[in-house]
Amino acid sequence: MEREAENAGLKPWPGFTEKKERYFLVVLSVAAALAVCALFLIYRNENNAVRFYNRNTFQSGAIGDIRYDVESVTADEKNNSTIKGWFVKPGVTYDFYNYGNDAERTGVYNYLNVCLIDADRVYVLPTKLEIRQDVNDLIGDGTDYKFSGFEAYVPSKYSYLFDNCSYGFLSRDPDGRQTLYAMG
Repeated sequence: MEREAENAGLKPWPGFTEKKERYFLVVLSVAAALAVCALFLIYRNENNAVRFYNRNTFQSGAIGDIRYDVESVTADEKNNSTIKGWFVKPGVTYDFYNYGNDAERTGVYNYLNVCLIDADRVYVLPTKLEIRQDVNDLIGDGTDYKFSGFEAYVPSKYSYLFDNCSYGFLSRDPDGRQTLYAMG
C-alpha cells in the first residue's frame, strides 16, 4: 500500500503504518463528533436555562415608563410553558455607528428577558425576541422597535412559579445596565 501511495505522489506519514493511520483517523473522527455533541448540549442548556438572582442585583424601573402586553401563556403536553407578548420603551433610542454602512445611526436596543418575581428572588427566563410590525403600528411614534415581541420558555420544573410570582421584564441597555420592570 505504501508503494501505491508513493506511485500516486503521496508520502506516507513518518512513523505511521497504514493501520496506525486508519486508527488515528477513526479516533480523530470520534473525538470531533463528541465535541460537536458537547457543544450542542451546552448551547441547548444555555437557551433553556432559568437563572436566579436577588432582586437588589438590578436597578428598578417604573412599569409606567414602558408599554407591554403578555398576550398568552400556554403549556405543552409535558407542562413546559411559553409566555408570548411584546415590550417597548417608547421613544428610547440610542446613537450608534454602523461600520458596514460607514454611518452614524439612531435606533432601539432590544435586549430583554421575561422574569418571574417572587419577593426578593428574580427568575430570569430564556427569552427569544421576535419582530412585531403590529407593535410599531400600535405605538405609532415613527420609531421602528424591531424585535419588540418576545417568547419566553418556562421548563416544567418551574411551573410552580406561576402560582406565587408576578411577571417582570429585565431590560439591558447598550452600556450593560440592567433594569428590572416589575408588574404588580
